[in-house]
Amino acid sequence: MQFTKMNDELTILLSVYNGSKNENLFRNTLDSILNQTSNKSRVLIINDASTDNTYKILDEYKLKFDFDIITNNVNLGMIKSYNNGIHHIKTKYLTFISDNNELYPTFAEEMLNYVESGDLDFARSLWMK
Repeated sequence: MQFTKMNDELTILLSVYNGSKNENLFRNTLDSILNQTSNKSRVLIINDASTDNTYKILDEYKLKFDFDIITNNVNLGMIKSYNNGIHHIKTKYLTFISDNNELYPTFAEEMLNYVESGDLDFARSLWMK
Protein backbone atom coordinates (compact mmCIF):
# COMPACT_ATOMS: atom_id res chain seq x y z
CA MET A 1 0.00 0.00 0.00
CA GLN A 2 1.50 3.36 -1.07
CA PHE A 3 0.67 6.29 1.21
CA THR A 4 2.96 9.03 -0.04
CA LYS A 5 3.81 10.96 -3.17
CA MET A 6 7.39 12.02 -3.86
CA ASN A 7 6.94 15.57 -2.55
CA ASP A 8 4.95 14.71 0.58
CA GLU A 9 6.53 15.88 3.80
CA LEU A 10 3.58 15.89 6.22
CA THR A 11 0.87 13.33 6.91
CA ILE A 12 -2.38 14.56 8.40
CA LEU A 13 -3.71 11.60 10.39
CA LEU A 14 -7.42 11.53 11.24
CA SER A 15 -9.15 8.84 13.29
CA VAL A 16 -12.93 8.69 13.04
CA TYR A 17 -15.58 6.59 14.73
CA ASN A 18 -19.21 7.13 13.74
CA GLY A 19 -18.55 10.52 12.18
CA SER A 20 -22.11 10.86 10.88
CA LYS A 21 -23.44 11.16 14.45
CA ASN A 22 -22.01 14.69 14.38
CA GLU A 23 -22.04 14.93 10.61
CA ASN A 24 -21.67 18.71 10.36
CA LEU A 25 -18.59 18.68 12.60
CA PHE A 26 -17.10 15.76 10.68
CA ARG A 27 -17.73 17.46 7.33
CA ASN A 28 -16.17 20.67 8.66
CA THR A 29 -13.09 18.66 9.66
CA LEU A 30 -12.85 17.07 6.20
CA ASP A 31 -13.40 20.44 4.50
CA SER A 32 -10.64 22.01 6.58
CA ILE A 33 -8.27 19.26 5.42
CA LEU A 34 -9.44 19.60 1.82
CA ASN A 35 -8.80 23.35 1.87
CA GLN A 36 -5.15 23.18 2.97
CA THR A 37 -2.87 25.48 0.96
CA SER A 38 0.12 23.11 1.16
CA ASN A 39 0.78 20.68 -1.67
CA LYS A 40 3.30 18.82 0.48
CA SER A 41 0.85 16.98 2.71
CA ARG A 42 -0.87 13.64 2.57
CA VAL A 43 -4.02 12.55 4.41
CA LEU A 44 -4.53 9.20 6.08
CA ILE A 45 -7.91 8.48 7.65
CA ILE A 46 -8.47 5.61 10.05
CA ASN A 47 -12.11 4.49 10.06
CA ASP A 48 -12.30 2.91 13.50
CA ALA A 49 -14.96 0.28 12.64
CA SER A 50 -17.73 2.87 12.34
CA THR A 51 -21.24 1.43 12.42
CA ASP A 52 -23.00 4.43 10.88
CA ASN A 53 -22.73 6.20 7.51
CA THR A 54 -19.13 7.34 7.99
CA TYR A 55 -18.02 5.23 5.03
CA LYS A 56 -20.56 6.98 2.76
CA ILE A 57 -19.25 10.39 3.78
CA LEU A 58 -15.68 9.24 3.15
CA ASP A 59 -16.68 7.86 -0.27
CA GLU A 60 -18.22 11.24 -1.10
CA TYR A 61 -15.05 13.08 -0.09
CA LYS A 62 -12.86 10.66 -2.04
CA LEU A 63 -14.40 12.28 -5.12
CA LYS A 64 -13.20 15.72 -3.92
CA PHE A 65 -9.61 14.98 -2.84
CA ASP A 66 -7.10 12.19 -2.62
CA PHE A 67 -6.61 10.47 0.71
CA ASP A 68 -5.96 6.98 1.99
CA ILE A 69 -8.27 5.04 4.28
CA ILE A 70 -7.50 2.23 6.67
CA THR A 71 -10.57 0.53 8.16
CA ASN A 72 -10.21 -1.22 11.48
CA ASN A 73 -12.08 -4.52 11.75
CA VAL A 74 -13.02 -3.76 15.36
CA ASN A 75 -13.30 -0.50 17.26
CA LEU A 76 -9.88 0.15 18.79
CA GLY A 77 -10.42 3.66 20.12
CA MET A 78 -8.64 6.81 19.01
CA ILE A 79 -5.18 6.17 20.50
CA LYS A 80 -4.83 2.61 19.20
CA SER A 81 -6.18 3.76 15.83
CA TYR A 82 -3.56 6.50 15.69
CA ASN A 83 -0.89 3.95 16.61
CA ASN A 84 -2.17 1.70 13.81
CA GLY A 85 -1.94 4.59 11.36
CA ILE A 86 1.55 5.59 12.45
CA HIS A 87 2.87 2.28 11.13
CA HIS A 88 1.83 3.39 7.62
CA ILE A 89 3.40 6.86 7.71
CA LYS A 90 6.35 7.41 5.41
CA THR A 91 6.54 11.20 5.52
CA LYS A 92 9.06 13.18 7.50
CA TYR A 93 6.40 14.82 9.70
CA LEU A 94 3.06 13.82 11.17
CA THR A 95 0.15 15.70 12.69
CA PHE A 96 -3.04 14.41 14.28
CA ILE A 97 -6.56 15.77 14.04
CA SER A 98 -9.81 14.60 15.63
CA ASP A 99 -13.02 14.17 13.67
CA ASN A 100 -14.58 17.19 15.41
CA ASN A 101 -11.75 19.73 14.98
CA GLU A 102 -10.76 21.98 12.10
CA LEU A 103 -7.44 23.13 10.68
CA TYR A 104 -6.79 26.64 9.49
CA PRO A 105 -6.30 26.61 5.68
CA THR A 106 -2.59 27.42 6.06
CA PHE A 107 -1.94 25.00 8.93
CA ALA A 108 0.13 22.43 6.99
CA GLU A 109 2.06 25.09 5.10
CA GLU A 110 2.89 27.08 8.23
CA MET A 111 3.76 23.98 10.25
CA LEU A 112 6.14 22.77 7.56
CA ASN A 113 7.75 26.21 7.26
CA TYR A 114 8.16 26.35 11.02
CA VAL A 115 9.74 22.94 11.50
CA GLU A 116 11.98 23.35 8.47
CA SER A 117 13.22 26.75 9.69
CA GLY A 118 14.99 25.30 12.72
CA ASP A 119 16.63 22.21 14.08
CA LEU A 120 13.44 20.80 15.61
CA ASP A 121 12.45 17.28 16.50
CA PHE A 122 8.99 18.22 17.72
CA ALA A 123 6.48 21.02 17.16
CA ARG A 124 3.11 21.50 18.81
CA SER A 125 0.13 23.57 17.81
CA LEU A 126 -3.10 24.42 19.55
CA TRP A 127 -6.56 24.05 18.10
CA MET A 128 -9.09 26.82 18.24
CA LYS A 129 -12.51 25.10 18.11
